Order: sequence, then structure tokens, then C-alpha cells
Amino acid sequence: MLKKILKNAACLLFVFSLIITSFAVSAEETGEYEDGHIIVHTVSGINGDSVVVQLEMQNNPGIMAMTISVTYDSSALEYETFYRGYLKDYTVAAHPDKNIIRFVNCESMNKYENRGFVYLQFKIKDDADFGFYPIDIEYKSGDFCNWKLEKFMPAVTPGGVEVLYTGENCSHKNYGEWTVAAEAGCTEPGVKQRVCEKCGHVDLGEIPAIGHDFAPEWTIDEQATENTPGKMSRHCTRCDAVTDVLTFTLEQSEDNGLDNETGTVVKPSDITDDLMEEQLPDVFEDNGGTSVPKEDEGSQNEQLPAGSVVEETPEGGGSAATDSGSGPIGKILDFIGNKKWLKFVLIPLFAVISATVIL
Repeated sequence: MLKKILKNAACLLFVFSLIITSFAVSAEETGEYEDGHIIVHTVSGINGDSVVVQLEMQNNPGIMAMTISVTYDSSALEYETFYRGYLKDYTVAAHPDKNIIRFVNCESMNKYENRGFVYLQFKIKDDADFGFYPIDIEYKSGDFCNWKLEKFMPAVTPGGVEVLYTGENCSHKNYGEWTVAAEAGCTEPGVKQRVCEKCGHVDLGEIPAIGHDFAPEWTIDEQATENTPGKMSRHCTRCDAVTDVLTFTLEQSEDNGLDNETGTVVKPSDITDDLMEEQLPDVFEDNGGTSVPKEDEGSQNEQLPAGSVVEETPEGGGSAATDSGSGPIGKILDFIGNKKWLKFVLIPLFAVISATVIL
């Protein structure tokens, strides 16, 4: 009897342990990272290449400040530079003797973006052995906080650099598509990359700055009072730049029904026309006698996120040449098609020879 009771108890304990384990697995599989999730991307290249590694924030709870150490193997990787992500106020300092890069950031408010916050460029050393070189992030409690000084402990998924076949005998003619390695900003260039599909060689190129995209409306930046004028301007939708700065008095705001609250959006109207004609006459004239601005140069340029394919125009313009087929006949047709003047020589010559043979 006792043996039966013990057996039943053991079975119940086993079932209970399975239930607990299944709950733990389910919680892990949901991927819910309440304190945020930092992903270090993995890239590949060969000896001598420069590669860009993205540090991406996901499940961002609203972080104002962070201090991290990016660890890497300085015997195989040489830190070169960094490209800015969505953050503004930070410092990057490399310490190759300690195999770390220190990253310190402090914003004026919480940031909630879920994308790359910094991009680190490394050079793969010529004498680096083939294999994988991990890049990870280290930090301690209190290194992440919001504006209330509430602490966060984000999860970290490490990445790294995979050093591939040397490709010394490869001509690197078989490149894939250009993709964005680091985003271009309004005034700062980004970087694009393409990979040789034969050996894995990485080729980097610059993405020009995309220019400002100013909103068509104004935003009240400073309230007008009885003693000081107010200020409003058009803000860039991508950065902190402003243009068409106008001032106005408290009387003007009251007479024209202008909402005199900081942050209020002001659409083009008679009051903006009058203010611009008076304060920015050249801009007013360029706009055709109105405060409604023309489409700003660069406003149509899209900010491509990291990983996006960069559309390229074939060299020399136009579309790519069509393939007439493989083999000797196809090559002859391609040769004739690409040398238009030959048509006027070969076709008459062929006609003469044919007529001679027939006659």
C-alpha cells in the first residue's frame, strides 16, 4: 500500500514539474522584454574588409540614458568609426587594449524608437584567422534609466563578425544588391554595402545626406507676452532643424485668433502671409507672394532603414542590355546588335555574296 502511495506521489510530482517547465518555456517563447531588448547584428566579410555592425533597440520601454561597454576581439577587429542612429547626445570611445568600446548616452527626454541606435564600423585585420568573432554588450544595474530615474535591465542578444574565405583569387565581379548598412540623415551621410556572391567580399559606399523635410505648417516655439514677442517656425520632420522663423506680438495673436500656446501648429493663413512679407520678403517673393512654401529640396528623399535595398541606376543610364542567348550564335547577335554600324556593312555584304552564289 505504501509503495502504491509513493508511486502516485512521484507521478504527481513529475506532472507538476512538467507543468512548471511548460509555463517557463511559454513565457520565454513570447519574447516579451519589458525592459527592452538590444540586438547586436551579425555581419560577414574577409580579411581587409570594413564592415558595419548595427546595435538595434527593440521593445523600447522609453529610455533616456544608457551606459554600455561593447566588447569585441581587438586581435582580429580594428574599430574605425561610428554612424549615428536615432539618438543625438552620446559619446563613443574605443579602448582596444581592453577590447571594449564605451558608449554613453543622455537625452533630454525618453526615447521610444525601435531601431538602430548606433552603428559601429570595424576593419577585419589582414592576419585575422577565419571564424566567428563575437560582439556583445556589458552593463550593470543602473546603466539604463528613464527621465524618472527608473532603472531598466534590457536583454541582450549578441552578434559579431564572421570572417569568410579570403577571396584572394576573386575578381569581385559578381556583386549582389546594395543594401543600407547605416541610415543617412538630413545632413550626415550614411553607408551602403554590397557583397560578392562568390567569396563574400564586402564593398562599402556612401549614401548622400537626404536633406531636410520641413513641415508645411509652423509650430509655436515661444509664446508672446505683453513685453516679449512670440516665435514660430517650420520644423524638419526628421531632425531638430527649423526654417522660416517668424515673430509675432500678443496683439497680433489675439487679433488673428492665433493660438498662443507653445507647440501649437499654425497653418498657412493671412497672418503668416503678412508676417512673412514683412520679415522674410525674399522668401515670400520666392513662394509666389504667399507664405505657403514650395516643395523643399530633398523633402522627397526617403530615409531608408538599415537593411533596405538601395535602388541603383545602371551605369551610363537607360536600362540593362538584354541577353540574346548563350553560345556562339547569341554572342554574334549581341556583337552585331551592340555595333550598329556593322549592320550597314554585313547586311549588304551578305546580300552580294548570296546573289553571287545564286547566279
